[in-house]
Amino acid sequence: MGTVPSVDAKRRRGSEGALADNCNPRETARPMSVLLFLFVPLVVIVLASFVLVFRQRKPQGMRSSIEGFQQQMKALSPEDDVERKG
Repeated sequence: MGTVPSVDAKRRRGSEGALADNCNPRETARPMSVLLFLFVPLVVIVLASFVLVFRQRKPQGMRSSIEGFQQQMKALSPEDDVERKG
């Protein structure tokens, strides 16, 4: 007929027939590895977001406002003025 499970296998099984938690040491480390698997990409995403936000941020201050205005005026000036000055 069928094979009879060993006595040790019967002791390791829980009430529903599944293996008990204490029989495999890897099972206790699994929730931590899952959390680590989720936590590491989250940290990378947050750090990358901060880097991108700070790089794309417009400079603030009186000097940067004056330089920005001068750049706009230069872009709007006619080409004739550039030839006369140069």
